[in-house]
Amino acid sequence: MVLSLWSRLPDSERQLPAHADVVARIARRFCVAKATGDGKAAANRLSDLVYPALTERNEELEAFPVQAEAFAEFLKGTASLPKMDRLAVFNLVVEKGLTLEAAKQEAGIKEVDESTLRAAVIEAIGKNPKAVADYKAGKDAAKMSIVGAVMKSNKGVPNDVVR
Repeated sequence: MVLSLWSRLPDSERQLPAHADVVARIARRFCVAKATGDGKAAANRLSDLVYPALTERNEELEAFPVQAEAFAEFLKGTASLPKMDRLAVFNLVVEKGLTLEAAKQEAGIKEVDESTLRAAVIEAIGKNPKAVADYKAGKDAAKMSIVGAVMKSNKGVPNDVVR
C-alpha cells in the first residue's frame, strides 16, 4: 500500500523516502482522519474510493477533484451508508462535481431522523398485530415483518439505519 501511495506523489517528491515520510506526505494532503475522528475508516475509504478513482482517471492526488476537506465531509455524511450507496454517491461527486447532498438526492438516498424512524416503527407495529403477537410468543423471526414494513415506508433509507 505504501508503494501505491508513493507512486501517486508528483515526480519531484518521489525520492525513495522512508515509509513514514511517504505516509506523512499523503496525510498532509488528505488529513481526514483527524477531521472525521475515525482514522481506520478514513484509511479504508481512501483505499476503496480514492485510490481506485485516481487509477481509473489516471490522475495525481493533487489534481483530484475532491480535496481533503470535502472528503472529510463526505466521510461524515456517508458513514451510515452501505458500501454500494457510498460508492454511487462518491462517483457522482467526482464525475459530476455535485455536492454531497445533491449526489445523495440524485442517487435516491434519503436521510431520516430518529423521530421519523420512531414514527414509522410505531405505525408498522400498529399495522402488523400478528407479527407483534408472534414475536411476543417467542418467534424471533416475526420481528423482520416489522423491519420490512419500516423499510418499505422509508424507501431509499439505508438498511443499516432501519435495522
